[in-house]
Amino acid sequence: MEIVQRLLAAWPAGAQERDYRGQVPLHRACLNGSVPVAQVLLEKWPEGLKLVDLNDMTVFHYAAQSGSVELVQLLLQEWPEGLKLVDLNDETVFHCAARSGSVELVRLLLQEWPAGLKLLTTYRWTVFQFADSVEVLRLLLQEWPDGWKAQGLDCRLMVEMACNGSKVEIQSFNEAAADLKCFNAVRLSKWHLELWLDNCDGKAIWRDVHGALADRLKDQEAKDYLRSRARVGDLIVETLADGRTWAALIGATSAALLVVGLERCKGQVGASPENLEFLDGAKLAVGKAFAQCLWLLRLFRWLEILAAVCFLGMALLFMNWAWWMPLSVLSYVLPAVGIHGVRKLIRTPALAIMTKGTSAQVAAFIRAVVLLGILLGIVIVILFSSNTRQSPLLNPLFEEWGGAKGSQWGESRLSDHWLFRWVPEDVTAMGIFGVCLLFFLGSLCFYLVWLLCCILPDCCLWPCWRTPPQHEQTSIKQQVVRDVLQTCCREDLQYVHDAPRKIAAIKKVDWPWQGGGLWTHVALMMLDVGLDINTVFTFLSGQHYWFAAVMTFLVVRSTLKQLSILSPWHLSKAVQRSVDRGLLRKDLLDFLEEEKRSESFFCACVTAYSMFFAAQTAIQLLVQFGSLLLGTILFSGYAVQLCDLDLEEITPPEFCQERSNAGQNAEVAEKGPDAHEAPREEAATKELVVAVNVVPSLVKRPLVPAPPGDPCEYQSPEATEAMEHVQSI
Repeated sequence: MEIVQRLLAAWPAGAQERDYRGQVPLHRACLNGSVPVAQVLLEKWPEGLKLVDLNDMTVFHYAAQSGSVELVQLLLQEWPEGLKLVDLNDETVFHCAARSGSVELVRLLLQEWPAGLKLLTTYRWTVFQFADSVEVLRLLLQEWPDGWKAQGLDCRLMVEMACNGSKVEIQSFNEAAADLKCFNAVRLSKWHLELWLDNCDGKAIWRDVHGALADRLKDQEAKDYLRSRARVGDLIVETLADGRTWAALIGATSAALLVVGLERCKGQVGASPENLEFLDGAKLAVGKAFAQCLWLLRLFRWLEILAAVCFLGMALLFMNWAWWMPLSVLSYVLPAVGIHGVRKLIRTPALAIMTKGTSAQVAAFIRAVVLLGILLGIVIVILFSSNTRQSPLLNPLFEEWGGAKGSQWGESRLSDHWLFRWVPEDVTAMGIFGVCLLFFLGSLCFYLVWLLCCILPDCCLWPCWRTPPQHEQTSIKQQVVRDVLQTCCREDLQYVHDAPRKIAAIKKVDWPWQGGGLWTHVALMMLDVGLDINTVFTFLSGQHYWFAAVMTFLVVRSTLKQLSILSPWHLSKAVQRSVDRGLLRKDLLDFLEEEKRSESFFCACVTAYSMFFAAQTAIQLLVQFGSLLLGTILFSGYAVQLCDLDLEEITPPEFCQERSNAGQNAEVAEKGPDAHEAPREEAATKELVVAVNVVPSLVKRPLVPAPPGDPCEYQSPEATEAMEHVQSI
């Protein structure tokens, strides 16, 4: 006080000076709650009482923040009208007094200005959101029992008041405290958690759409304590007890059953004839034997799939789906329709994201450059612009979730999981997400360079880097397929000499770099399905029910189609039969490929978009990213078969005719014996033509004599059966 008097004596005009916030010394005196200094300044410069700072805050706001009842009473004597003024955010003295935690001051304000209690700020906050003590909160609840419901309360105050042994008389308040329907739950301390768990029947596995509370707490001691109280079984029970979980699962499963049923009714055919049972497996083996740099072709297809997942999945994190989804989908569909036609594209949707031929590669290069340019441009705007909330180009959810995820992922370390204790502590979920973004960006750049090398005619690169010609040595491949089908066991495949490389016989188990074995492929398929199921559970436990429903539909549809092709109890027999013959049997081939088809790509797109919202910890994000990579790698194998091995073109013509007749016979059998009745002579003539076409291909080239002790016969059973069939006709 003495210092202030000396300063005023030496510099009287100093009482009127403002600082960079527009505050005068009287504002600072009120903020500090100093009544004597405020009295001296008022006497020296009475006009300063009504001045406001740059935020329109008056001396009443600063006095209320200090919690001084005496100072507010002094200001009321000098300027009663100033009590009802608001600042730029529409905050009143009630909000400031609640923040100070002074119960006496709040009572004074209730006496002087009762109507001010229910005024809202610009952000629709009530005085409850500013309360900083249990005593103030209790007083506010007495005066306005329903006021806390508008925007919720601070969880620390709510838990301390409702769970300290003396429950509030308002039942809805106690229920909200037990369910943590409040904000700042991440600020709870260990003491608050003990009160909440023991007295309010709180749940240690509590989570909301932003993730589990145990993974988001700021205090490490509180985090360790809550994790010690949480059990995995409780999370499963809690998730399954939610009615929305069953609604999502049952709805998605019913839709998958309906779709699979319609597909079977529309495309049902009879069983394949015996001589067609290994045709697809023979074509696959021959196609691989003639393919150049098969692993490099698969790498190219993988990059192509990653580019599509980036544009159709990952990009939706930043872009508004209302305009980005139609743009990206049309950029894939329209060129594919021009190249393949509508009917073929509907039958095989995966062709929309694949390039086959120079024209498709040019279209893919232009598409990738345009979409990547738009995507990078929008991301740069997000990073360097301060006003992007109202932009219709951006995903509104990203702005809402971005800040929460940045804080949550920045504190989630991979070393927190028991399996990764050896990982450095600075490896966080945010770092893993950054690696994911860089991985997709690097894959896109590599894909663009590869496409450019394929397009340029004089590019001096290794020939394997360019896709091979589509129509080469077709007749030779067809003849090799015939030779392969003449074999009766895996040992005979070594005597087929017209292929550039040895026809590889199917094995049960083999090293991955040697193509893997059948059980290896089955294990990878089961791992992929398991990761998809884990993704569904992550969605359900995180209350992302739409994502869970979409993923469930894709997984159930694919699984049902696999079960309709080959039942699990016949799997071992099909594997043994294929290994004995050295070729994949048709049902086993379709069973393995079903998981790799379009459903795998759609699952990857859903995972790429949803892992930003569903993954709360570093380990969850890593598992989601691993699931995405595994799905795309498996899908790349199917893409190579679809686009690079020319399996349809190397089918011998006589087998195309026989397969067509088999489908027609199945259709007639399904409709009844009287449907499409034809003259007996015409039917016999058609059957004879088919047999005459097939028999020469089976017997015109004798097999090389087998070595002594070889169990295989010299004459294939297919040829013998065909000869007998001709004689009977």
